[in-house]
Order: sequence, then C-alpha cells, then structure tokens
Amino acid sequence: MIAPTVLDVLVRARVVHVEGDLLDIVTDPGLPQASLRRCRLFGVEVPDSRDPDPAMREVAGHAQDFVEVLVLGKEVVVHWIGDRDPDGRSLAVVHWRDAEGTWSNLNADLVENGLAAATQPAPPSAT
Repeated sequence: MIAPTVLDVLVRARVVHVEGDLLDIVTDPGLPQASLRRCRLFGVEVPDSRDPDPAMREVAGHAQDFVEVLVLGKEVVVHWIGDRDPDGRSLAVVHWRDAEGTWSNLNADLVENGLAAATQPAPPSAT
C-alpha cells in the first residue's frame, strides 16, 4: 500500500467571528459533531489593527471589512493544511461561494485585493 504524502481535509463550516486573518468557525454546522475552531488563514498575512503605521491600520480595517462581508455568518469549505501556527491554531485555506454559486479562495482574494501579503504559495485548490 502506498501512503499519501499530503492529507487533504475539507470541512464544511460556518464562519462565526472574524479577526484579521483569524476566523472562528463552527465545523459541520447542523450536525451533532459540530465544533468551534479558531483557524489562521494559510499563506497570507493581514496587517495588524494595532500596527504603529496608520496606513497599515487602515489596510487592516479594510481587510476586516472585506472578510466579514464575504464570509461572516456564511457557510464555507475549509481546507485544513495539517500544520499549526506558533499559537497552536490550525492553518487553513477558506473557500466561499458567491451569489452565482462560483467558489473562490478567500486567502488568494485578500492578496489579489492588496489587503494581505502572501507569505508562501497556497496549496492547490481542493474545491
């Protein structure tokens, strides 16, 4: 038997809280095994809202608003990377669906809109 080199885990979830590049999500909403998890968006870094540079604080505010509009209170698909950040939070790529039903990568959307810096290439899309 050949063991896989990468374990892709995709989970249906609902975003219940946004704080920059941190999301609190309820996995498998509506099912008995639902759980609350905090994750950090993989491969991106959103400026801190407490940054001493006013321009960075402004970008942080725009990023916060951007993420809230796209995913807060909505169902998403979370691609767990399998690693954790230094604070023990799971790293994830979050996929959201627009009104027309098209899936998009939230992590990449933040970078493409100038609201986050890419820290490493994102893994291939799993959706």
